[in-house]
Amino acid sequence: MNIQDLRDRAATLRASMSPAMSMQAFQACQARIDLLSKAIAALDRLAEAQAIADRAVEECVKWG
Repeated sequence: MNIQDLRDRAATLRASMSPAMSMQAFQACQARIDLLSKAIAALDRLAEAQAIADRAVEECVKWG
């Protein structure tokens, strides 16, 4: 599962939430959305760290 899949899943959950839902179902959906958001943020940070590491390796090869 990639970042876009997680974003799509969160959007689907948001779209499925309605005022007709029970409070428990609403809270469960919100909790899942929160977990997906945290996973997306972690993967974004990981991708950024990977890009920085790749650039560092390139510089080491260039100067090494």
